[in-house]
This record gives sequence, structure tokens and C-alpha cells, in this order.
Amino acid sequence: MAFTHGIYTGEQETSITAPITSDAALTIVVGTAPIHTVAGDPAKVTNMPVLVNNYEGAVKAFGYSDDFKTWTICAAVDYFFRVRGVGPLVIINVYDGEYTEQEVETLTTEQVSGKATEGSVWVTLEDGTRLTEGTDYTVTYTEDNFTVTAKETVTGKRVTIHYHLDATVPSFTKEDIIGGVDEKGRASGIEAIKKVYPVLGKVSGILIAPCYSKEPEVSAALLAKSHDMNGSWEVVSYVEVDSSAEGATEYTAIKTRKEAQGLTDTSQYAVWLWGMVGEKKYPPDVVAAAQTGYVDSQNDDVPYNSPSNKATPLTGACLEDGTPVYLDREEANFVNENGVATFLNVNGWRLWGNRTAAYPASTDVKDVFLSVRRMMNWRRNNFVLTFFQKVDEPANYRLIESIVDSYNQTGNYYVAQGYCAVDRIEFRTDENPVTDILGGIIRFHSMYSPFLPAETIETTFEFDPNALTTALSGE
Repeated sequence: MAFTHGIYTGEQETSITAPITSDAALTIVVGTAPIHTVAGDPAKVTNMPVLVNNYEGAVKAFGYSDDFKTWTICAAVDYFFRVRGVGPLVIINVYDGEYTEQEVETLTTEQVSGKATEGSVWVTLEDGTRLTEGTDYTVTYTEDNFTVTAKETVTGKRVTIHYHLDATVPSFTKEDIIGGVDEKGRASGIEAIKKVYPVLGKVSGILIAPCYSKEPEVSAALLAKSHDMNGSWEVVSYVEVDSSAEGATEYTAIKTRKEAQGLTDTSQYAVWLWGMVGEKKYPPDVVAAAQTGYVDSQNDDVPYNSPSNKATPLTGACLEDGTPVYLDREEANFVNENGVATFLNVNGWRLWGNRTAAYPASTDVKDVFLSVRRMMNWRRNNFVLTFFQKVDEPANYRLIESIVDSYNQTGNYYVAQGYCAVDRIEFRTDENPVTDILGGIIRFHSMYSPFLPAETIETTFEFDPNALTTALSGE
């Protein structure tokens, strides 16, 4: 050690680790978007997670149509941003635009037979460089064809013209939404959900696949991504209970329909009936997810408050075919009794239902109440985010103390804010045998109790004759 003479200072790492929180209501929507109607590289918006913060950004990247059954992502974009006023959204679009490619040896003026969708035409050089419409070329459209005319910067160059013909009518299946992994390891559809954290650094809280989650195979694929996503994250999938002619067109058929769709898990929130806003109809999972996000936003983005019985911007509820449905409270409660939420009009429309799809088969409070399940997921995800940096550090007393102190400081704050009744972590020696410690494993034990929703409030009214006598006597 060097000889010292004087006064010196130094620094030590802060013993308390600052908490990192996940986005409890950040919704991932998997579906179809009319990307052929906008300028842009389709590869960047096909089977890749894209974070959009507002309606304008979503439409610019993915296009827009009111045909929600064909373009299911548009239903989420419209309701989240323009009706409920909440975001952001993570969008995974499975449609590649069905572009046709035509190579041109020397571009001057090239006419292509067939009416193209306006905005779908784009041009690239041999090396893949994308040219700019208006600067490098122009496009004119007629009823029968379109014409690409080069400007001076690219006149005479070899190019490829990409376009989508109006005659191409897309048709999608549940297999497109489910997706998979190809021979090169590229994920598509619901499988691409696993890219969200690596690509965007975001931990979602809700998964939806509008218009397709009523298919048992799709809801099962969503459920598979709800548990241990990326080896770490827990989320809830919001799914539709089919209200088409093949599904439950009466509330009395809810139990049978739910069972037919295989909806039984604590990480599934099932919703019956579509939501109406004027002439537009929105899938139930879209409305419920947006409502959940809005409620969270009013509570510091902590998911402790149930989205049930909160005013929801709707003008009605209906079956998938648009037939209006008006449930009274007893009928809506029958739906809830079977672990399904719905929409109820009591001084305005509202989402109605606290129970996950695990109910009534399960009665464990951490599994059957949506707000509790979401709080459990949120706290677990936050633990991973906050303390991942501690992995591979020396497993000594200082590490244990740092985790315990940091966690409990945050937990005490959550208790003081009324988010939960207890939020405490301990290191218990009886749960950490020497054999595990020698294997590099240390275990903690957390006591965590979010508050349950006040689902039923009762009082008893009793006639008090003594009070009447007193009042009439003038005393």
C-alpha cells in the first residue's frame, strides 16, 4: 500500500437497491393489421413487437380500417387510444402485406397491370436500399393499373417494385395467430411474444388476441406464454367467451361454453359479450384490457384496484353478430358465478366481474380474484427486475441483508399506501440447507397479501319502534 499523509475519501455501493417496476397493464395485442396501406418496410412490422404510444403512431406504422374482424389490431388501436384514452400498446402483426415484387432492368416509366392499393407501392435498389416516393419516383394510379415514374436520381437504374394489388383479399386463420418457429428460428404470431422483452425491454401484464381468443387453441397458446415468459415473467391473458351462433348466445349457456373453450386457469380473465360504441363493435378482451389499463393509470400504475364496476365508455353490449344484450344484475352475477366477466348497465355501462377463469373450480384467493392475481404477478416480476443484478454476486451475509432490506423498504411503502396488507421478505435458515448453499442457491420467503375486492357489501335494516315513539312524543 502506498504511503499516505492527509485526508482521503471513498465511496461504497448503496446497500439499498432501487426498485424497478413492470408495466402491469401494458397490453400485447397479437393480430392482423392492413400494413399494405402505409409506406414502410413490412419486415419491421410483421411478427415483430412494436411499441406504439398513440393512435397516430399506430396508424402510421400499421394502417387502419374499421373492419375489425379482418384487421383485429385496429379494434385495439381504436378502443385503447380513441375511446378509452390509454396506452401504450405492444403490437405483433402477423400479416406480411402480400406484396408482389417486380424487377425492372432500367427504371424510367414502368406500368404494372392491376389496381394497386394506394400507398402500398415502394421501390428498392439492387442492394435493398429503399427509395423515397416523391424524391426518387412518383406513382400514379388508375382503375386498371399503376405507373411508377423515375426521377433524375434513379433514372435508368435497376430496381425492384413492391406492391399490393387490391384484388388480393387476405384470409386469416387461427394458425396464423398462433404462429410458430421456422427452420431459421424466426418466431411468428403468439410465439413472437417472447421477443417483447429482448427487443423492447418491456415486461407486459396483459395478452390479447382479439377475435381469435375464443378459439381453444389460441387461448391455450396465450396461456402458455402467460406463465414463466422468457423464464421470468407472469402475465394474464384476457380471452373472449364465444358469443357467436356457435357459442353462448344466452347467459345460461356460459358454463357450457367456458368449459368447451377450456378456460380454467388463474392467468385467464374470460369476458362474454362485445362492447358497442355507437355503430362500432369491439371484442370483449379489447374493452376489458383497455379498462384495466385505465384503472391502473388512476392508481399510480399499481394493479391493486379491480377494473370491475368502474364506468366503461360503451353505449351498449351485444353478441358477436351485433344483437343487443341487456343483462340485469342477477343474470350478470350468474355469468360471474361461472368465472366469466361481462358488461352491465347500472347508471352507465361498466365491466362486471372480479373472478379469473380458475373460478369456481379453485377457491384459493390468490388464484380466483383478478386484482390479487395481477398484484401477485406484478410483485413477482418486480422482484426479478430489481434483483436480477444480484445474480452471481458472492452469496454472503451482505448480499442477503441487501436484498431483505431493499425489498422490505419498498414493501413497507406499499403497505402504507394501502396497496396490500403485508409485503415482507425473510431469509430463513431452515429453508436454506448447506447442500443448497454449496450448490449456489439461496432462498427467500415472501409474505404478501394484496387486499381483496369488496365484491359483496351487506347491511341489515331493522325497524326501530322506540325511535318512532320518541319522535311522536316530541321528546
